[in-house]
Amino acid sequence: MHAALERKATARAAAQPMTQADKELAAMKAYMKKVTSSKKAAQAFLQDAGIVDRNGRLAKPYRP
Repeated sequence: MHAALERKATARAAAQPMTQADKELAAMKAYMKKVTSSKKAAQAFLQDAGIVDRNGRLAKPYRP
């Protein structure tokens, strides 16, 4: 289902010029793809965001 929605959105996008919001969304999707490309990249992102510590455990504010 998700792929079908993306195809429809792509077809619409081809017919209309990209808005600033479309450009920002495309940039976010590209960044998400980069960050989730490997376990190491994902861990680095989570650590930089302060969600996990150096040991890979949840940071204090996120612990139960």
